[in-house]
Amino acid sequence: MAKNKDIKDKEQKQKQKPDLDKGDLVKWYEYYAHGDIVRDGGVGIVLEPPVAQEGLTRSINYRVKVYCIKKYAAQWFHISEVDLIKKGTYKPDKNIKKEI
Repeated sequence: MAKNKDIKDKEQKQKQKPDLDKGDLVKWYEYYAHGDIVRDGGVGIVLEPPVAQEGLTRSINYRVKVYCIKKYAAQWFHISEVDLIKKGTYKPDKNIKKEI
């Protein structure tokens, strides 16, 4: 029973638009190939907000880029592999000019 509830929760989370922004503190998970057993996990900071990608079955998948503190590297995660811990306070400085 609990396993079915977990699967339904995961599917529901995949369908909704995520509420993540730059600078949010998140918990990330890496799964083995079949997707039930967690291989690794840690804490990270969102570098890029969720990006919608259309899958082969025309379903919308959301991916988010996270800086993994444990790995000292940035990595893309499916939105179902990330849980929000705390909202960040990222505010871009409008006085900084972007270089092209």
